[in-house]
Amino acid sequence: MAAAVLTTPPVWRLIFFVGWLAFLVVFAVLGTGVTAHLAPDTRRRLFTLGNAVSAALYLGLTVVAGGVLAVDRTGGMFLLALVAITNYFLTGRGNEELIPLTRLHFRITKRVAFRIIAIVSATMALVLFLSLSRPEPDQQNANFSFAMGAFLAAGAASLKVHSRARKLCTQINAQARSLIQALDSLAAARADQVSSHMNSARHEWHHLSQLLENRIETGLPLHGTALLPASNRRRLEGMVNMALVDTPQGTVFVSQARAELQWRQLVMRSLRW
Repeated sequence: MAAAVLTTPPVWRLIFFVGWLAFLVVFAVLGTGVTAHLAPDTRRRLFTLGNAVSAALYLGLTVVAGGVLAVDRTGGMFLLALVAITNYFLTGRGNEELIPLTRLHFRITKRVAFRIIAIVSATMALVLFLSLSRPEPDQQNANFSFAMGAFLAAGAASLKVHSRARKLCTQINAQARSLIQALDSLAAARADQVSSHMNSARHEWHHLSQLLENRIETGLPLHGTALLPASNRRRLEGMVNMALVDTPQGTVFVSQARAELQWRQLVMRSLRW
């Protein structure tokens, strides 16, 4: 039976290979700036398509790994390890395209869910590897103890990912509110108070911009997905800077920056699961 499983290429293996190859092609094309010469709208649509394909293939790979695990522990172990490794290829795309704020909720939820899937998959692959490499009856108690410890650690790590994202959303919500209040105070300030209120608003924006650069799923600055893409951060920074320059002579840019910040507040509040 084992020989038949290893020598007969099932349909799922062909589907998996083709899907994985398609993902690599999409990732390579969209991740290397090959589409830089395209129109901005076309480029955004391609990036959206690439993200959708990546998410679908990742979830598909996870489902296939679970299905294979039911009939072939060795094959399932390798696929679970692949699920964990693939997560790191999907993390942090560098200079990402501008995204609508309506997609921010999905962006954060997806990254948290995918990281938890990766943690659980890596833990299961490690436990399976140990049990397959030490099948002797006298090793079963040690294998069981290791499995329990590994799953408890995976649960703690998953909870940490969720708690980090929740805390980050709470902090951004509070800081966006502070910046809105600072802009409102600047707009209503007298001529002799403009300088102090402007410095206060700049300080609040600096703190908010640092929070927006934080990684969703990890505290490591060089690994992870930024909560807001670089394009969105630059757009918001431009709005705030124009509001600071424009105030208190006019309120056009203040209103725009205020609306943008209020929408972020709404998204952050909805994400405090």
